[in-house]
Amino acid sequence: YQLGQLLHRQRESEDAESCFRTVLARRRQILGDEHLDTLRSANSLGNALNHLGQAKEGEILLREAFEGRRRILGENHLDTLESMNDLGVSLKLQGRFADALEHYQKALDGFRLTLGDDHVWTATSVYNIGRLFGDVERHSEAKVYFLEAVQTRRDLLGVNHPDTMRAIAALADLLRAQSDWKETEVYYRQLLAGRRRVLGDHHSDTLRSTEWLAFVLAEQRMLAEAEQIYRDTLQTRRIINSDDRR
Repeated sequence: YQLGQLLHRQRESEDAESCFRTVLARRRQILGDEHLDTLRSANSLGNALNHLGQAKEGEILLREAFEGRRRILGENHLDTLESMNDLGVSLKLQGRFADALEHYQKALDGFRLTLGDDHVWTATSVYNIGRLFGDVERHSEAKVYFLEAVQTRRDLLGVNHPDTMRAIAALADLLRAQSDWKETEVYYRQLLAGRRRVLGDHHSDTLRSTEWLAFVLAEQRMLAEAEQIYRDTLQTRRIINSDDRR
């Protein structure tokens, strides 16, 4: 099971799935379907299947884990809330946005009650709802959740943490979709500064952020700065391509 967890964290989802299937079958045989270790394995396998694009089968396992944990541990136990949130992910992947939102919101309510607002799990739940609202183009609602996720992750994890930058990127992309150029600029500058510090100037994510910042500046008629950024980025890409050919 621990090997499967490690592989899953490394995004080696096919190998993780194989490990989780083996462990789940064994635990069903030895411990029974209602044992907490069996339910944990079902939840892990469901998540791996989600990552592999097999959300329908993932839903079956995650629903089993959620319902079993709720019976044994109660509605607001952290393991139950984890399964509730993960089931929401599976439903979202299938395009069942209303059902996903219901599970996300119940999970968030539980995390707020159990852990409080200032906890990384609560922030992740907030972020997930923001992503869902963004996907269905409910932009004003998505913005509220992304702003909370950015602030909480910045306070708890620091501005350079990947989860913080992921939330900033989502907020900046949302604002860009709304043509809110001035506010978009603020968050793309924050994102670019963070990615430069953590990833370096030559990383693809840094270059992508640089190009989006230039685009937003051009939309505001800040043409000289936008041109310079585009030129600098082009030069960086040429250097990278030259190095790759050696």
